[in-house]
Amino acid sequence: VTGVQTCALPICRFRSFLIEPPCTSFSPAAFPCVRSYKLPYGFCRENPKVMHGNCLAFRSLIIMRAGRRHRRPCGLEQPRRSKMAWLREWFSLVQSGAFSEAILAACQFGSIHQKEFRFLLHLIAVADVERRCTRDHPHVQIQGKYTEKSAIYTPEMGCHLAAAFKKAFRMQVHAEEPDWKLDGLESVVSNDLMLAAKWNEVESWVWKRSPHIKDR
Repeated sequence: VTGVQTCALPICRFRSFLIEPPCTSFSPAAFPCVRSYKLPYGFCRENPKVMHGNCLAFRSLIIMRAGRRHRRPCGLEQPRRSKMAWLREWFSLVQSGAFSEAILAACQFGSIHQKEFRFLLHLIAVADVERRCTRDHPHVQIQGKYTEKSAIYTPEMGCHLAAAFKKAFRMQVHAEEPDWKLDGLESVVSNDLMLAAKWNEVESWVWKRSPHIKDR
């Protein structure tokens, strides 16, 4: 979800979500500068640019609180040095113990830039998301034509985040249904299609040993 425009999110209809509100005035590179790390709410709250940024930030943080209330794996992403992470509301979620922060460097997933992202996470393990730069390779400086493109997730990074959410789902299901076996749930799409179809038994076999997924 990008460019959050409303806080009226029917959260109970979602299994998870990842919010990416525009950084804009919260960026340390924003010019003209309208806020600082000491004054993350803005030098003048009546400034239209400040009001717009604050509105997006507050609504995003409210949605994260709704995710906690309904126990949905969720995340809020910003550039690592975004001043949004210096808001009291952001700090309060981390200090509550129900949320944690993870840093992810795009250069670990095929990007030519070091671009680092900060994730505020709920019910998603930090270890499954965090990948910091190993500092053993060169980077292309983010400027000019690279500025906008550097914020785009690489396919590898998208798969990495998807895997973290998938693991969170499996852990949540296991916690709610400890006796339910998760074997064979490799593809959610395939499972949903097969469960929705009507099946008639034509032939059956018996294996003397435990069958492998390829034997099924």
